[in-house]
Amino acid sequence: MKLETWVVAICLILLIVVINLGLLVTLRRRSIHNQFEPLSRAIRRARRPWQEEDEQIKELSRRVAALQSHPAPISEQEEPPSNIG
Repeated sequence: MKLETWVVAICLILLIVVINLGLLVTLRRRSIHNQFEPLSRAIRRARRPWQEEDEQIKELSRRVAALQSHPAPISEQEEPPSNIG
């Protein structure tokens, strides 16, 4: 083979090695928790896809129950229509 072919091949190999070493260093600097956090969030979301909505409905239910257990004062209650007849 020609010398130019060898030089190009060695440059490509060095480029690939440098890219791989850069990726390895980057992965080692990250903590294990940061690597798996997106995956664990996706798994939690898949297990309970409507979790936020369920929590909002529970809060609404709790507030409605609180309103029903404490009736409004007489001045705030609606008066029956006087023109029934």
